[in-house]
Amino acid sequence: MKKFLIFIFIVFSCTNKEKYEAKWDSLDKRPTPQWFKDAKFGIFIHWGLYSVPAWGPKGSYAEWYLNGLLNGDSARTKYHFKNYGNDFPYRNFINLFNPIKYNPDKWASLF
Repeated sequence: MKKFLIFIFIVFSCTNKEKYEAKWDSLDKRPTPQWFKDAKFGIFIHWGLYSVPAWGPKGSYAEWYLNGLLNGDSARTKYHFKNYGNDFPYRNFINLFNPIKYNPDKWASLF
């Protein structure tokens, strides 16, 4: 009996819902929350030592450069050894990381 009542409850609760239509009129019927109106647009830009080699195999992310080296990713390892040598650990990129051309105002103007 309990399962039957739960079933009936679910059926009735689903049938009383107003159907959403993917149209502007349907969307305009719903009020925009105040928090959304007050929200500001923001961009989060991050970088790290992976920005120095700035390389990843097609379809992957350069941010995973170190992870690829540590886990034996052959494409990243091959690239690293070819361009930086076998005796160049990832931490040595810190000496090459020099964002002197970084201009936050120029980045902000893009958005």
